[in-house]
Amino acid sequence: MQEEIKKNANLKIEFYSEISSVGDDVRKKVRDRLEDLAVGHTDIIGASLAVEDIAGEETPFLYEVRLVLYMRPENIAVVEKGETIRKTITDTLSATERLVRKERTRRKEISHQPVKKEPDELYKASPEELYETYTPSRDPRSLLDDGRSQLASEMMMEEGMEQEAAYYITDQILEYVEDKISAS
Repeated sequence: MQEEIKKNANLKIEFYSEISSVGDDVRKKVRDRLEDLAVGHTDIIGASLAVEDIAGEETPFLYEVRLVLYMRPENIAVVEKGETIRKTITDTLSATERLVRKERTRRKEISHQPVKKEPDELYKASPEELYETYTPSRDPRSLLDDGRSQLASEMMMEEGMEQEAAYYITDQILEYVEDKISAS
């Protein structure tokens, strides 16, 4: 039986189980915990949970739960085995939550280490050099359409620049582009 549980329009959860004893209460628990994990974040876009009975003669009650969390930039997959369905699902969800929090912490640490550019070198460059360095493949008219704030934001995000340097470079590029367009 396969169904899609959708409480939040942005978070789709697929549930697959060949075991009929996995009821709505278990599905609700999975949905609630995953949605709690996604609240306030845009990195989780969906999930797929599969429950299988992998018992053999040596182990009469053995279940495997696989959870794939569709997360940007990289999906997370967790597989747990256990003797009871509920405990195995709980263990899978707990392991997934730990991995998500660890990944978010890692990304946060990386994002708080901006690349330092040497401001003095930037201020010595001509407007044409700045244009050729930071926006060579961009159409000059599209740069004007984007505007100062958008371009400065891109500089800060993509180049790791401090705000002051980003706005200075943006102003120089826009001045160069305006002159270039008016000259043609």
